[in-house]
Amino acid sequence: MDAHRRSTRDSLLAALERWDDAALAEQHDVNVDGEFIRYSRGELITHLLLHERGHHGDVTTLFWQLGVDAETQFEYRFHLGRD
Repeated sequence: MDAHRRSTRDSLLAALERWDDAALAEQHDVNVDGEFIRYSRGELITHLLLHERGHHGDVTTLFWQLGVDAETQFEYRFHLGRD
């Protein structure tokens, strides 16, 4: 597991080192459940990290136990302010 984790982190770090600010900000069409939405690489990386972090904490579980739909509250793409 540690080797896989290191490999994944190394791949992400290598990509981040290749991309400058303009490349991170450039918008791309991304297929989200059959709907194309424009995201930048920076937004996608932020979403990836926040989504992954949500799986590690007990906050999502606690909200679920309280009957709160935590999935949408912590979904980064819903906070981008786009229509």
